[in-house]
Amino acid sequence: MIEQEAAQRLIVCAALLKRTWRLFPRAESELTEERFQCLRRLSAHTGVTLSDLSDEIAISPSSLCIMLKKLEEEGLVERERELRDRRKVCYRITSLGVSSVNGEQQRRLDFLARVLQKTVPEEERQRLIPVLDELESVLRQITAPGDR
Repeated sequence: MIEQEAAQRLIVCAALLKRTWRLFPRAESELTEERFQCLRRLSAHTGVTLSDLSDEIAISPSSLCIMLKKLEEEGLVERERELRDRRKVCYRITSLGVSSVNGEQQRRLDFLARVLQKTVPEEERQRLIPVLDELESVLRQITAPGDR
């Protein structure tokens, strides 16, 4: 039964996190959440296929293909055919894309830091760090490729 309670709390936390991001002023944002996550993941790779990126950021391949085409037109992403297998296309973030995602990351960090400072006492913020570390670890285990 503890699994049911943990699952319920994860559902609630996921919904609350989504609601928290809606508080982020869109005027301060250059990127939608989906574009931000796409560029963040691309910045962690030297090149990634559409299929692999789709799995990582949980966006359908067809929607991701459209997004990547627009990001490419804006100069934030480039695509390149693999030399060994010309059928395979890899996507990479450009220096402009890195600059864009880094700026967006900083704006989001600043926003959340302000919200936390205003709403959560310092002692609670300090206790929150190890809890969030543990939650991140659990979520990485849950979302790791493999058997479920």
